[in-house]
Amino acid sequence: MIEEILLEAEEKMEKAVVVAKEDLAAIRTGRAHPAMFNKIV
Repeated sequence: MIEEILLEAEEKMEKAVVVAKEDLAAIRTGRAHPAMFNKIV
């Protein structure tokens, strides 16, 4: 039971990290960057 909860929490945290990395990659710093268009495609 506890292991299932831990696995579920770990999966959710990993997804949160992926989303955070994608969001940080899309931040504009004054120059065009290919990562800006990843969410469009």
